[in-house]
Amino acid sequence: MRVRGSLPLLVSALFVMPAAVSAQEKGRTGVTMGYPESVGVLWHVSDKMALRPEFSFAHTSTDSNLPFATDTSSTAVGVGLSALFYLSDRDNLRPYVAPRWSYAHSEPGALGSSLDANTIEGLVGAQYAVGKRFSVFGETGLSYVHSTGKADVGAAAITSHGNTIATHTAAGVIVYF
Repeated sequence: MRVRGSLPLLVSALFVMPAAVSAQEKGRTGVTMGYPESVGVLWHVSDKMALRPEFSFAHTSTDSNLPFATDTSSTAVGVGLSALFYLSDRDNLRPYVAPRWSYAHSEPGALGSSLDANTIEGLVGAQYAVGKRFSVFGETGLSYVHSTGKADVGAAAITSHGNTIATHTAAGVIVYF
C-alpha cells in the first residue's frame, strides 16, 4: 500500500529533478592548472567559498663536460591549499580574496643539500567564466616564506634558515566536470 501511495510522488520528482539539475550553470568541482606550475582541484563549498588544494612536482638534471663539475639532479615536491572567498558574481566575473598556505621540499641539491619552505600568502584575484565548464583566473598578493636548508659538507652538517617577503602572481584555467 505504501509503494502505490509513493509512486505519484516519485514520478513527479523524476520530472522536476532534471529541471533543477539543468539550472546549475557550472559544476561544483573542477580541475585547475596554473602558473607557477601546479595542478589542483577547485571545490565550491558554497556560493561564497571554495577550497583549492594543489600539487606541484619538478625534476631537474644537469650534465656538464667541465672537468671540475659533476652531473647533478634534484627533485622538488610541493602541496598547497587556498580558501577562496568570493566578493560578488557579476557578468561571469567573480572577484575573491584568499589566504593560502603551501609547503615545498627539494633534494638533493648542490652538495647533497635539501630545502624545506613553508609559505603563507594573502591573495586578491578574479575568476571569469568563459563558458559553463571553463573558467580562467588571475591573482596577486604578498607572500611570507620561511625556509630551512641543510647541506652535508665533509664531516660537517650545515643548517640555514631564511625568511622572505615577496609578491606573488598566478594565472590559470579551471575545467569543471
